[in-house]
Amino acid sequence: MQRSATSCFAKHIAAFLVRPFGEYPAFLVLTALLPLVPDIIRFFLNEMSFVPGRNLFYGTLLSLFRAWLLVLPLCLRQHDRGGEILAVRIAEAIYRVFVLSCLGLLSLAESFLLIRFGTPFSFSVIQLLWETDGRESLEFLKTYCTTPAFLLPAAACVLLTAGYLLAEHRKIRFELHSRKVRISLLFLLAGSGAFYVSRLHFQYALTRTGDFPGEMMRQTATLTPFERLHTSLFWFRHEFSAENAEQLLRTLESVEIESCSFRSPCIVIIIGESFSKHHSSLYGYPLPTNPRLEERLRRGELFVFRDVVSPANLTTSVLSNLFSPASLGSGQSWKDSPLFPALFKKAGYTTCHLDNQAAGNDYDYHDLGLKALFNARSTPLLFTVHNENRHPYDLELLDDYDRLTSRDDTPELVVFHLMGQHVSYSDRYPKEEAYFTPGDIRREDLTQQERQVVADYDNATRYNDQVVDAILARFTDRDAIAVYLSDHGEEVYKMDDINLKPTSPAGYGFAVDLGATYDILPNLQASLAVNDLGFISWSKNKNVTGYSAKELSFTGVTVTEDGTESPDFDIDVLEFHKGAAKSVSRMLRASINAGLEYEVWRHKIGIGLLYTARVWEYKTLHNITGSVNFHPIRWFTVTGSYSVIDNRGGAVGLALNLCPNWINFYLATDVLTSKHTPQWVPIKQSSMNVTLGLGIPIGKRSHRIAAYVREGDRR
Repeated sequence: MQRSATSCFAKHIAAFLVRPFGEYPAFLVLTALLPLVPDIIRFFLNEMSFVPGRNLFYGTLLSLFRAWLLVLPLCLRQHDRGGEILAVRIAEAIYRVFVLSCLGLLSLAESFLLIRFGTPFSFSVIQLLWETDGRESLEFLKTYCTTPAFLLPAAACVLLTAGYLLAEHRKIRFELHSRKVRISLLFLLAGSGAFYVSRLHFQYALTRTGDFPGEMMRQTATLTPFERLHTSLFWFRHEFSAENAEQLLRTLESVEIESCSFRSPCIVIIIGESFSKHHSSLYGYPLPTNPRLEERLRRGELFVFRDVVSPANLTTSVLSNLFSPASLGSGQSWKDSPLFPALFKKAGYTTCHLDNQAAGNDYDYHDLGLKALFNARSTPLLFTVHNENRHPYDLELLDDYDRLTSRDDTPELVVFHLMGQHVSYSDRYPKEEAYFTPGDIRREDLTQQERQVVADYDNATRYNDQVVDAILARFTDRDAIAVYLSDHGEEVYKMDDINLKPTSPAGYGFAVDLGATYDILPNLQASLAVNDLGFISWSKNKNVTGYSAKELSFTGVTVTEDGTESPDFDIDVLEFHKGAAKSVSRMLRASINAGLEYEVWRHKIGIGLLYTARVWEYKTLHNITGSVNFHPIRWFTVTGSYSVIDNRGGAVGLALNLCPNWINFYLATDVLTSKHTPQWVPIKQSSMNVTLGLGIPIGKRSHRIAAYVREGDRR
């Protein structure tokens, strides 16, 4: 009796655990697919340098288990004899909308970041979101919300949601009474759940080690947006805690000056924003974006630095290191050194801060970044005077300078922090100062709208030239030294930017596969096939070549026992130029496949051996694959394999095949254990192949799968 009760209880638990697959299949699939949209898009964009393909498989396991957890609360609902309770139905609808909204926004946000900026969720992204304000957010949305980088993932999310609504309208449900089906689903849940728990434990463990957050970011960046967002938020909280802010304040308060001689009575620091030398006529840009500074250069009043590197691509990180005497790479944090405006103020200088980005915000002292530098507690320790309001345009900061300073003989340190060429570019200059038009941008690879963006940036650069020149003019009659630098550069439709055009295919091709099978024995089948007989032709606009106008010699590096530092190799010196566009056709890499499969145990398990010869350029690669095929139920097949690749490496493979009566869906992957390039040069990162397909079966089911056998089909 006890055994029977235990067995009954176990059956009820198993039925409850697999219930999400039967009663909520559409909601389960959607909640599993939405977090995978960013990496799926990235995978098909061939952005594999950051995310190896195998991690898409790992992410699928994580997303599947997380989706199951999200659907499971719906299975707790109760029914009365008159149907579902109205309050329960409303709560369920609200829960579904909330879950799908969060997943959709998360997926859309990271997909946009991946496509437009080539980065997933990271600490830098969280930092930028924290530092932004309403004005910058609106400008950002205005600039990017109509671009393919935003519209493509939005369309993917909408299509997935539409498919979900259609499935719900048809009330698609599955009866999971079969013991084999339940066992298979439970094994799948157990495997994905174990992997999910292991990742959580790994993240928790890293927070207790000295390698946090670097190792954590390296390990979790290849999974799903959830892991990347969680890691970024944790790093954010860890790096910018109240303790760190207090440390900065203690450092500023401890500043003491023993002696000082005023050799430069007036020092002017002009900090630009998003200035790019590639759009500056001072550095050879063909359009006159810096006419006033060029004139100063001709008069010998200006020195142009040509080998300057920004320490970061975020304004906050740059300013933190710019204001701090601590040297990058020394291991010393910028918060542990007194910021140089505090040193000048203690030395008797009048320190003036004119900021068109951080001014006018009531920041708390423990906030990060710009907020940690400029707030009610730190600002008085750094600056004597500062402006309280921001302006539409940078030139108006000079009115603040004239109003706040006496311009006497007192030694003075003046820091101008401009909006410069911050997006949106068209908002950085008055409309009457527009000088360039899309017709001035000689870029055949850009659309009319994209040329307008470049023209706006060039106009902002020319207006920035006017602002810098006006600041310099304020100090012409004074003993002063002025330095202009930008926090970082800006990429404005570089030739290597991702350019998505969903309505414009990259090319066209044609290929055929020829194959045949033959039953040598009742349980032994032979197969022979020739795959990928065909070609692909890349269109003219999608095949861009380039050439270099200069030469660069590299003599190598000296490798010591302790290793070697990164070589000084500046590839930008080569000055690559875009060549003439032309279409290119290539033959596909055909392969010959010969295989044997022997079936055992009622046709449910098959043992296979496959030989593949692939012609690749001047040589032929030979692969041998051993596999085990398992058919537990009629419509489900699992295949595991191991391949020896040209006697140089190995590969572990996994394939899933779902085949109801009218459709066939399959997913296969090769996880390479060897780490080589196609030229078999050892590298640190492995690679992977993923095959995804849909098919419509035609004809009788194979007699070789026991689940397909009918009495009339038996031999």
